[in-house]
Amino acid sequence: DSKTGATFDDPTTGQNNPFTVNVGDSWVVVVGTTDTANYKAPKTVMKDNVQYAFDPIASDALTGNAATTVKLVYSEDKIGPNGPDGIPDKYQATVTFKVVNGTWDEGGNSPKTQVVTLLYQKADGTYVVKDSETVAAPTGMKANTGYGNGTWTNVTGGKVTVSANQNVTATHTFVINKYNVAIRYLEEVTKAVLKTAVLTSNVA
Repeated sequence: DSKTGATFDDPTTGQNNPFTVNVGDSWVVVVGTTDTANYKAPKTVMKDNVQYAFDPIASDALTGNAATTVKLVYSEDKIGPNGPDGIPDKYQATVTFKVVNGTWDEGGNSPKTQVVTLLYQKADGTYVVKDSETVAAPTGMKANTGYGNGTWTNVTGGKVTVSANQNVTATHTFVINKYNVAIRYLEEVTKAVLKTAVLTSNVA
């Protein structure tokens, strides 16, 4: 979600001359042959207490030493391993692991969340976005008493596959154990069988 009306310091004229852009739209900076030619785009900017990160895919490269116009784009940055991380959210994915009727190997059953970044920089300095990435699912979950046979959703071969700007929840659920029970009716004193055994299946 883009925020409009963000105000930043104008790097071409100094901090006392702010100009307004729409975050997510073009931020036009004139780069000439003077000191502004070496202008470095800030990694993040703030608007209404929301962080926006420099978007290297949507922005123009800051290259060349002749007067030119460079487009800088900033995209929303709310998520990361510990909050905003300087990477546009649209190039990341969130995987949430849950366990039902059991605990994790180390104990507890609170959901585990992992943020995956699919944006990476190549050797030539350009950026690309991976089509997909995989995340290993937790192992060693323990069933609560009376439960077993745990299975995953959205996990294949022990991994979750995600694409950019995607949220995936993978849940490991243990089911209640069921048993086959044979019931016999006996005479109280002699214990003689009064009735043939009755087999009841799938008793929890």
